[in-house]
Amino acid sequence: MDPALDRLPCGFLSFADDGRIVAVNASLCAMLGHERDELLAERHVQTLFSAGGRVFYQTHLFPLLKLQGEVEEIYLSLRSKEGEEVPFLLNGRRRENGGRFESECVLVRMRQRSHFETELLHAKKAAQKASRAKDEFMAALSHELRTPLTPVLMVATVMEMDPTLPEEARAQAAVIRRNAELEARLIDDLLDHTRIANGKLSLVPAPVDLHALLSHTAEIVKSEGTGKRVEIRFEKEAAEHHVEGDAARLQQVFWNVIKNAVKFTASGGEVRVVTSNDGEGRLVVRVTDTGIGIAPEALPHIFNAFEQGGISTRTFGGLGLGLAISRAIVNLHHGTILAESAGPGRGATFSVALKTLPVPAAPEAPVAPPPIMGPAGLRLLLVEDHDSTRDVLARILRRAGHEVLVAGTGAEAIKLARSAGNFDAMISDLGLPDQSGLDLIKAIRALQPAIPAIAMSGYGFEEDLRRAKAAGFTDYLVKPVSFNHLRALLDQVTRA
Repeated sequence: MDPALDRLPCGFLSFADDGRIVAVNASLCAMLGHERDELLAERHVQTLFSAGGRVFYQTHLFPLLKLQGEVEEIYLSLRSKEGEEVPFLLNGRRRENGGRFESECVLVRMRQRSHFETELLHAKKAAQKASRAKDEFMAALSHELRTPLTPVLMVATVMEMDPTLPEEARAQAAVIRRNAELEARLIDDLLDHTRIANGKLSLVPAPVDLHALLSHTAEIVKSEGTGKRVEIRFEKEAAEHHVEGDAARLQQVFWNVIKNAVKFTASGGEVRVVTSNDGEGRLVVRVTDTGIGIAPEALPHIFNAFEQGGISTRTFGGLGLGLAISRAIVNLHHGTILAESAGPGRGATFSVALKTLPVPAAPEAPVAPPPIMGPAGLRLLLVEDHDSTRDVLARILRRAGHEVLVAGTGAEAIKLARSAGNFDAMISDLGLPDQSGLDLIKAIRALQPAIPAIAMSGYGFEEDLRRAKAAGFTDYLVKPVSFNHLRALLDQVTRA
């Protein structure tokens, strides 16, 4: 026998068509407790098999070797010298050797394979656990970052809109508001990246007029260009400009792409946003800048997460997630997003192409709601354990004409609901120190079944929204809460 076969960590066995054992290596002898000479002394191969293995040899193994010439990963049991059944995985082939046919088989003991499979299973479980831990960390991080932004954003918004303040003070408040919104956008990018990685980014499709959406986007990015002295020009030339899509997600795409163009364009430069139809039933939006451009070797990686075309995020800021998220959103819309550049210093063009729709029929004009006479004057229960958020929100709501009773815990809220009579609405944080807001709404609804309830939370995953709605909340606001959004919800309560 070739000495190399004796050094194999697995078993090797060769037998003739009449069943006589021709060769066996030292590893197989050791695993079964036999002496090699004993096995080679006119022993039939079937004497090595267990009872079940002998049947399998006669009905499957040997017929397959004769028919196919080889077999792969056949599971069978051999019998040790002490009578113990030892499971093996067999791979074999039948070949001619000196005028007679022999079957050569390699046998791997299943205990070894089982060990590897167990290790793989443990590794898989560890990876799943790490993934869950990462998701939980991202959710907790989101909550902790969002919560203190709420009072900042609310105070800045109210100051910016206060006509009694000097123009300079209102402009400074606008700077604070924009930067608070930017921080919230960065947090949203982190959460969106997690959603994409887990396959949980979802859409709410409907007909969208992309020209109208771009007009809205123009208002959002206007301050970006003004602050950097970069001109942003919109040229809406497409004749067909309706698509099927999620308006909020599509706006996120164009906000990301245009913001990127401004970020990488020097002061005094230009960003052009041009729409057209390509003759293939698609609307194409091209965002072209006069910025730093993209190196050819970086183009294939420009839509990867945490990359900015080879430019350090320290230089231009941001997380390097915007384009990766934009590509995922466009892909979900069955569209394409491409990047082009003639090289460093020569600008870049990002193109988004989406399938167009026929112009949808105009909806019937909605019936105008009855005017609100005088101040809203709602009686509100505000439940929030973050002191600054609770104090600022209560003060703003009272200035808006509402009566506000506040609670810092679920127990205090239930006590107020029992002692202070009915409320027109409840606004509650979900992460309270003594209980979940999901439990609180059930207790409040037991006392006042029809109360409208608005949830506030730093957790922004779809599952958080679903659980809040299932528990009984009417609406869900992700922190930092926009006062304008909250005011709109309260106006709906007033009209109701």
